[in-house]
Amino acid sequence: MTARRQAAKLLGAPFIPAIVSLDKPFLIWQLPNPQLNIFIDSHVEPMNSFVRVRVGDPTESNSTRFVFFFLWSNETDSFAVANVRSSLVVNGGCSVQAKSGIFSGAVETLNINASLAIIRWFGWGTDPVTGTSNDQTTHPDFQPTHRQTIASLRAEGGHIFQGASFKSQSFSFEQFALSHRQLVVPNRASVVFQVSLELSYDPEDGLDLENNIDVDFSERGSAVFCPSLEVEVLTPLSGLTANQAINSLILE
Repeated sequence: MTARRQAAKLLGAPFIPAIVSLDKPFLIWQLPNPQLNIFIDSHVEPMNSFVRVRVGDPTESNSTRFVFFFLWSNETDSFAVANVRSSLVVNGGCSVQAKSGIFSGAVETLNINASLAIIRWFGWGTDPVTGTSNDQTTHPDFQPTHRQTIASLRAEGGHIFQGASFKSQSFSFEQFALSHRQLVVPNRASVVFQVSLELSYDPEDGLDLENNIDVDFSERGSAVFCPSLEVEVLTPLSGLTANQAINSLILE
């Protein structure tokens, strides 16, 4: 709430808008750790960065994410307010299948999301309550536009006289937009933006051929692209320094 009040105060005075386009990430990586059986490939190029992912008939549950990392710094001597925009462009498909049983069948689930996380990298000071550094921590101002559902599939097999349940979804360069409004960045502070493809799946019995989870963003030109990240920077004309901005809020 303090950051939002601060953004409103800064934008109440004249400011200079500028667009910074980060046309490629400095890194593409899988978190919490690389899994080479599904992390097929990645590529970094201006306006054409992508990751290729393939999940085929997994035997265990998994929750992981493939992250495009972007770095931006406020190089001025005053607070800046930034509006951030990016997107994932998805080309490929996914499916789940669950076999039937005597009274009820198996259940197979798959969730795929696009997400945006903001990491306060350097120059963010200390937490006024705990006294610990804010650096290398997630920015607490979560906004609904940080997350979009790409696919949410659930297959439930029926009783013995029913066939297997099958659900699928395909994508042809479909865009999933992500954004953050009015991010207040201290003078000389840096930010890491994480644009992620999140995968979560739960196979009930991965050893049974009639149960299956499949994600294919890897073959025949399929991939998940993150063309760029755009930062609209609103810098106050007043040249208000970081300490002055903080003091003015405290005095209110």
